[in-house]
Amino acid sequence: MIENNTIFQIHELSKFRSTGENLRKIGFIVFEEQYKEQSELLHKIIGAVGLDLEKDVAIFVVEASSGRIVLNELNAHSPSEHLFVFGFSKFQVSLQSDYHPLHPLITEKFVIHPCFSLTELVTETDKKKLLWSYLKKIFK
Repeated sequence: MIENNTIFQIHELSKFRSTGENLRKIGFIVFEEQYKEQSELLHKIIGAVGLDLEKDVAIFVVEASSGRIVLNELNAHSPSEHLFVFGFSKFQVSLQSDYHPLHPLITEKFVIHPCFSLTELVTETDKKKLLWSYLKKIFK
C-alpha cells in the first residue's frame, strides 16, 4: 500500500536587518530584492497612514526570498504589536495556518497582516486599491 505523504522542504532561516525606532510597535517585513527596487512605495504607504518612517515603525529587510523567517524572532529583535508581511508565503513565515493577503491572523503576541508583495502592488492597481482600503480600516 502506498501512503500519501506531503514532504516540505525546510529552508534555512534568512538573515535580516531592521531600521526604525518602532515607537508605535508596527513592523513591516519585506524581501531585500523588492525593498531595493520598491522602497519608495513602502515609504509612501507608511507615510500615507500617518506613520513616521524613522520613529514609529520598524522595517525588517529579509535577505533571501528563498529562505524563511520566524516571526517571533523578528518580534524579539524589535517588539511589534502589528506585523505587515509583504509577499511571504505561509511557509516562509513558518506558519501552518491559513494565510491570505489582507486577512489578519491574531496570535498571542502580535497581529500578522499578510500583504501582497511590493512588486504586485507596483504592477497591479487593483491590489494596491485593496491594500489601501485595508490600511484605512486599520489606521482610522
